[in-house]
Amino acid sequence: MNSEKISNFIEQHWRPPVTREETQALFDQLSLALITSTIMLVWLMAVLWLTDKSAHPDPTWLLVWFGALIWVLVVRLRLRKQFKQVRDQDFDPLWWAHRYTKLGTLSGLVTGVGGACVAWILFENVPLMALLAMTFVLMSLGSTVVHAAFRPAHLAYVMPMLLLVGGAGLLRGGWFLSLQGLFCFGMIYITYRLALKKNQDLVESIQLRLENAKLVVQLKDENQIAEAARKQAELANAAKTRFFAAASHDLRQPAQAIELFAAALFNDAPDEPSRRAATNILSGMRELMGMIESLLDFVRIDTATLVPTVGQVSMAELSMHMRTEFTAQAAKLGLKFRVARCRHTWVQSDRVMLERMVRNLIHYALRYTPNGKVLLGYRRVGEHLRIEVHDTGIGIAPEKQAQVFEEFVQLGNPERDHKKGLGLGLAIVSGLSRILDHPIKLCSKPGVGTLFSITVPLVSKPNLPIPELVYVPQKPETANVLVIDDDERVRESMTGLLRTWGYTVKAVDSAVLAVQMMENTGFDPDVLLLDYRLRHGLTAIDAVDQIHEFLGYKVPALVMTGNTEPEVKDKLAQHGLSVVYKPVSSVKLREVLATMLA
Repeated sequence: MNSEKISNFIEQHWRPPVTREETQALFDQLSLALITSTIMLVWLMAVLWLTDKSAHPDPTWLLVWFGALIWVLVVRLRLRKQFKQVRDQDFDPLWWAHRYTKLGTLSGLVTGVGGACVAWILFENVPLMALLAMTFVLMSLGSTVVHAAFRPAHLAYVMPMLLLVGGAGLLRGGWFLSLQGLFCFGMIYITYRLALKKNQDLVESIQLRLENAKLVVQLKDENQIAEAARKQAELANAAKTRFFAAASHDLRQPAQAIELFAAALFNDAPDEPSRRAATNILSGMRELMGMIESLLDFVRIDTATLVPTVGQVSMAELSMHMRTEFTAQAAKLGLKFRVARCRHTWVQSDRVMLERMVRNLIHYALRYTPNGKVLLGYRRVGEHLRIEVHDTGIGIAPEKQAQVFEEFVQLGNPERDHKKGLGLGLAIVSGLSRILDHPIKLCSKPGVGTLFSITVPLVSKPNLPIPELVYVPQKPETANVLVIDDDERVRESMTGLLRTWGYTVKAVDSAVLAVQMMENTGFDPDVLLLDYRLRHGLTAIDAVDQIHEFLGYKVPALVMTGNTEPEVKDKLAQHGLSVVYKPVSSVKLREVLATMLA
């Protein structure tokens, strides 16, 4: 049993497994070990040489000791040089650790023999003996750090050195040398325990570093996978954005044509049945247009492609738009719709987005108010304006108030009546509030009514002129309208509708044909009505410039487009062109044209 324990001890402490990193750490410390140990021994020999020449009349033994130390130093340096050549290759760490240990044993023997000679010859000089003991103790303590990567290297160096010096002291006798010998033997155990602790710390640090390196590689791989997934998601999102941009334009074009055809049919209906049929077509088309508009807006918000153009927005102008748009609709539902006065008040926002938010809230209020009234009001709160939409409708239960801002949620429409939309109105309001950073608030009581509010920052000193708002009655006009659109259906429907309103209309598919037509017929337009994207890669901006150049003066121009990209909106604004987005209702188109011609 004892032999088995001894064998296990040897396997664990004398031949422990060594890793590549531990061997590299062992050789990395070799230069420092050789320099410090050589300096300490040379200093010791110098002290011995200078302080007591009478005790050693023949200095040969000191010179021999010094020569042996230099030889060992050179051999160990050569080993280090050999290891440097293979350290980055595939080497056997145990083989190199054992070679290191063998030369460490040789160094410990040479150092210990010299120390034993000093103790044997100069045993009577107590200060020198104390200096000798201190030097060897410091060297053995330093070995715990230098050889922490491989415990056998520490024992191979320290044991011969301390055993020889301690044994010489015991054999020479005397209380001081005996005490010194016992102290050297005790230092073997003490330094071994220190070396063991240092070795454990080093192994843990190496393992931690390797785990960190492995984790870095793993994270790098995961980051590469995540980056690839992110790029793939960006490509998919870009493809989805392109798809919906194309779908937006392609859906708006035929919807616009149908709306205009139905409006023209309504105006030219010869009898009541035809008028009812046209009314039903127009009503259904407007419902479809509203759903398409809501769906496309929601997709743009969801895909983060909607970028606001923040500027100064006139609340008087917004109020007028809402009054014009909803007064007749509310009266048809048997409701009172009132808009509070808000003149000379400007806010910081995106005009189109803010109008869409207010419009959706009013739509919601009218839809869920069976009787009573709806009010669009304003309340100043510090440096902000709170836009409020009040109604006396059915109200919303407290537990369901958070749900109304979710997409496709319609609390009062379990049968999914298409006349009540898709349930995206408030979801769009919520999305736009995040984009614009305009907080929204809901207060409601079932059976009493609901209050929605939007908080918008005020502009203290607007640098824009206050608009002069004039109500223009919707009546037939005698103005000349030039329509430029590359879609034949839109041209036909637009021509028919505008003529029923009393306008004189000419419609072509390009600016070149428009110039030729005006040159041949002498037609002078009072207003231009254009699609944004025209043939041969040209835009409405190019067409307006060509027509203005031909005429020699500027006429108002209205661009109708299904392209809702912010860049397009900015370009049109820079050129001073008005814009409406397809599909636009015939009512709104008539109002805009009348306003432009007023």
